[in-house]
Amino acid sequence: MTATDTRAGLAGWLSSISTTDVASVATSTSTPSAHVSYVPEAALTVGAVTVTAATVAAGASTVQAATAVHGNTAVWHAALNVHLPADALRANDYGAVLAHAVI
Repeated sequence: MTATDTRAGLAGWLSSISTTDVASVATSTSTPSAHVSYVPEAALTVGAVTVTAATVAAGASTVQAATAVHGNTAVWHAALNVHLPADALRANDYGAVLAHAVI
C-alpha cells in the first residue's frame, strides 16, 4: 500500500480497511469477517511524517495513522490472515472483499 499526501498544512491521515465475511458459494457457508486479520509492517516514509501501525481484526478498522505531516509518502506491506474454523467445509471458492481507504 502506498499513501502520498501532497496537501499543504499539517493535517494527518488515517488508512483503514473493511472486509466482508469470507464465503463459499459451493458450500453455502461463510466465516465472519472478525476471523480476518490485517497485520501491517512498519511504514517506510519519505518526507516529514510519523506513521503508526495497528494490527487489527477486520471489519472496519484503522491500520495506519499519520501525524506530524508535511508532504509525505508512506509505503507498507501487510499480511492478511484468514482463520477458518476446523470444521469449515473444503472448497476452492472461498472469497471476501477487502476495501482499503486513506482519509
